[in-house]
Amino acid sequence: MMKKMIWMFAGQGAQYYQMGRELYEREPVFRQFMERADHLVRELINESLLDVIYRHRANRFEPFRRLLHTHPAILIFECAIAEVLVRRGLRPDYLLGYSLGEYACLVLSGAISFEEALVALIKQAELVEYCVPCGQMLAILDSADLIDRHPEAFRRCVPVAYNSPRNFVVSAPTEALTQLQQFLKARGILFVELPVDYPFHTPQIDLLRTVSEAILSRVRLSSLQIPIITAEQGGFLNKPSAKHLWDVTRNLVDFAKTIRQLEASGPYLYVDLGPSGSMATAVKYNLNRASQSEFLIVSSPFGHEGKNLESLLEKRAASLRTANSFRVENPGSTGRPDGSCH
Repeated sequence: MMKKMIWMFAGQGAQYYQMGRELYEREPVFRQFMERADHLVRELINESLLDVIYRHRANRFEPFRRLLHTHPAILIFECAIAEVLVRRGLRPDYLLGYSLGEYACLVLSGAISFEEALVALIKQAELVEYCVPCGQMLAILDSADLIDRHPEAFRRCVPVAYNSPRNFVVSAPTEALTQLQQFLKARGILFVELPVDYPFHTPQIDLLRTVSEAILSRVRLSSLQIPIITAEQGGFLNKPSAKHLWDVTRNLVDFAKTIRQLEASGPYLYVDLGPSGSMATAVKYNLNRASQSEFLIVSSPFGHEGKNLESLLEKRAASLRTANSFRVENPGSTGRPDGSCH
């Protein structure tokens, strides 16, 4: 039985300078997509996003933070990698979106054009930069019940994502997170500051709701050609809407719950098409030992995109050969798992 394939798309925090450099230099389909998208972005923000991402920097580890750049960059990067896979003959059974990553899902599913998704994200970035007070997001490598055990340390902090049993994210004003970091350091609890300067998924962005939904309501949305699993709802997206596009920015993301529900109907091949491979890592820590599911990345800060891409293609080809052999030997079997999240 061939595992159904889920393409996963990450949101804010997964980006970094030089992401996909190897693909940009060696993969013509990726480069051409990025260059066409860059032409569109130039008309909207009056600068080259490719120059922002790929120009030389004295500090190669400098965080990639400017929202007006990172919002469109994540969408363009993820759609470009997806285009490479489609051109190589791959097609996902499902798409899984995490926060901003749901825009890539909607593009790949045919529900929204790439151009309209790009414009919507740039408008959102402009609104957030102009209207929303700065804040920060912190990924904490511990159980989320840490909040209940130490409520004073988490005062003014809002849990915004549950990624795995020992990985959750909080958002808060900068001074509140500085105090929380001191608390975590004193107890030897590991954490990672995400390169995000605004408190997404918290009440602090509610002031944008009316204007955001007005803008998003003008976006033309079609029916889904590929089913979408949304980490905001923890299951299948029934129908795309302006409200849902707002909800993926505002509401808590429960990726751990989403994977638990998927695993009840697995196994699956989870393919991370985000820049950093962070979703594949989260999948790894959500799978139980008995799971037959697998996970793969294409891009990460460590490079090797070409090698990772070929590994994915080889694995899928091997799975097809096995599935075809199974059908020949068992002509009465369809070889199709249920695959339902419900």
